[in-house]
Amino acid sequence: MILRVFLIAIGTVVMAFGGWTLYETIPQSTFANLGIWIVAGVLIHDILLAGLVAAGGWAIGRLIPARFRAYVQSGFIVAGVLVIMAIPVLIAGGRQPDNPSLLPLDYPRNLAIVLGLIAIGTVLTAVVRERMSRSSVKGDKDPAQ
Repeated sequence: MILRVFLIAIGTVVMAFGGWTLYETIPQSTFANLGIWIVAGVLIHDILLAGLVAAGGWAIGRLIPARFRAYVQSGFIVAGVLVIMAIPVLIAGGRQPDNPSLLPLDYPRNLAIVLGLIAIGTVLTAVVRERMSRSSVKGDKDPAQ
């Protein structure tokens, strides 16, 4: 209990310091934009991302056989993290017409290629592991006999 109170106190101090630093370093005219950004982030997460994850979990549970679920879930987790990490380059927030060396590649195409490779790797892993488990079940004989 003492550790919990201590950690809450430290967290409160760190958050207060962050709030104070934010207040002191950011122009007050941008507070409204900051508030919109924070609220939009929460709403996008809670409505869009959480909804997609819940629907995907439901679909995987209904459509994918139990022995393959872990592989499909792992593939979706890796793909989801990749897409989240790729969002900044996909929306090209840093692209400037006078400097084509910033974001010079075809990022949507590259993302599609890597997502395809993740899908292929997921399927291959599931097939190989399934065959290995079947061959070990068929070949399991007690060596003592």
